[in-house]
Amino acid sequence: MTLLEQLPDQASEVALITGWIESARPDAGPVRILEAGCGNHWPLAVPDAHLTGLDLDADALRIRREELGDLDEAVVGDLVDADLPDGGFDVAYCAYVLEHVPAADRVLGNLLRWVRPGGLVVVKVPDPHSVRGAVTRVTPHWFHVAYWRYVVRYPHAGEPGYSPYPTFYHPVISRAGLRRFAAETGAEIVAERGDSRYNGDAPGLLGRAIGRFVSAVATASRGRLTATHDNLLVILRRP
Repeated sequence: MTLLEQLPDQASEVALITGWIESARPDAGPVRILEAGCGNHWPLAVPDAHLTGLDLDADALRIRREELGDLDEAVVGDLVDADLPDGGFDVAYCAYVLEHVPAADRVLGNLLRWVRPGGLVVVKVPDPHSVRGAVTRVTPHWFHVAYWRYVVRYPHAGEPGYSPYPTFYHPVISRAGLRRFAAETGAEIVAERGDSRYNGDAPGLLGRAIGRFVSAVATASRGRLTATHDNLLVILRRP
């Protein structure tokens, strides 16, 4: 598989995603965005957009409405069987959600169906073949909560309405798995990038220590795991 192009920072990722969203804007009216698994925050700023949030976690949606108030519509529902209109959106955005869903392949199929022909599905997931992803797969949920609370310094970690959530990692959640999904459905991969987060989680000495640990594990894995990135960004276009 070809070497994955890397995003240098979060600002570059935001610019890339918003640029593609703008490319999907219809000739008239706002761009219709479905934030699938929307949680309690939204990292983008897209003008003249109609934003629908879908999440199984009613507490997260409550926090989102009370603190941000940026959703035009809020739907409590399961991504696997939610009743949304086919072709009802220009863009579906799904970030750090699919690794938590046992039937992630069905959710991807729904996202592709819910955007109009030519519409975009933006997917962000931790790469299971990165060191960070591998550690996530083999450690228990309480460890994830502790990492977020004491390393990332996220005080609400594990509380109702807040991440992290239990992980499952369906086989489609990988670079190869997403490419297979695209080939099977006829979707076009219009962007594919990697990014690294661990130094941002813990700046300073702890961040550098985590970086050295990641590099050592990648070396010991003899190519099975990568230290060049933690996460995958894949943007699909519906045929």
